[in-house]
Amino acid sequence: MDEIIYSNQGDQNFGNPTGGNKKLLVIVLAVVAVLVVGALLYWFLVDRGGEIVNNNPSNNPNNINNMAVDQEALKLQKEIEEKNKVVGKIFLEPVRSEIAKGQEFTVSVMMNTGGVDISAGGVELLFDNTKLEAVKVDNGGSVLTIGAVKTIGEGKVEIIQGQPADGNWKDSDDGFNGERGLLAKVVFRAKVIGEVAVGFNREKSKLIFDDGKGTAMKVEFEEGRYTIK
Repeated sequence: MDEIIYSNQGDQNFGNPTGGNKKLLVIVLAVVAVLVVGALLYWFLVDRGGEIVNNNPSNNPNNINNMAVDQEALKLQKEIEEKNKVVGKIFLEPVRSEIAKGQEFTVSVMMNTGGVDISAGGVELLFDNTKLEAVKVDNGGSVLTIGAVKTIGEGKVEIIQGQPADGNWKDSDDGFNGERGLLAKVVFRAKVIGEVAVGFNREKSKLIFDDGKGTAMKVEFEEGRYTIK
């Protein structure tokens, strides 16, 4: 009877790979390792790093915009505080005078800008029209050369003058910056004997900063009092 011989060569090949199979396995494992390491590096350096960069206030576009807005707001607040310290003055010359009944006399409207530049000035003068008559307004010698408004009404005179300016209220090379600047002159006629005042409508009497924004400064007023004999 023939002897049957069983071969386990296939099992041996399965459990003990040949040299070629070993090389293939090593290559596969190396590729997998490279892919895993690459993925980890990408996550760490790109995705995670990107999050860190975006969370950095100095690089976040929204934060940069907010910082710019905050700086502009601080600059504006500082400018407002500086302007609030400026006090101008509108006054009349002469402040006191005696006039004969029926006589005409001239009152000059003067401006003190408080040491800064203005681009416009205006007043509304108020008076008792039973005692005084406003005859005319003369703005020929005004330090603000452009006459915008010059009207005479019942018991009031309105004057507004302007000047081309550069928007820099701290300079003195345009507009007007000074202690005694003529806005305009008003000629009155004395109608009856007695005391009469020429004052200001304070809501409509203003000096405007040369800031390009039309900002009115704080203003003090000195009215005139006249005796008609």
